[in-house]
This record gives sequence, structure tokens and C-alpha cells, in this order.
Amino acid sequence: MKLIDTISWLMGRVQGSLFPHLNQCLPTPLTEQEERLVSILELVQVERY
Repeated sequence: MKLIDTISWLMGRVQGSLFPHLNQCLPTPLTEQEERLVSILELVQVERY
């Protein structure tokens, strides 16, 4: 799989499942800046380190 395809798949996953879940769990919806941060953290998989 090409890198661009992998990134597109991952971003679709983040936007389709993670953001709605976070917005349900948090008292206020994520701001655009917070969504960008979550996307970056998901992309680099910071929990591995």
C-alpha cells in the first residue's frame, strides 16, 4: 500500500470513528486545533513510545 493511501485510510478512520466518540465523551466538542492535534498524535502513534 502506498504511503498516501495509508494516510488517507488512517485519516478516514480518525474522522469517522475517533472524533465522534471523543465528541460524545467530552463536555464540549473538539475545536479545529484539537482535532488537528488528535490527528497528528494518531498518525505518529505516540502511544508506542
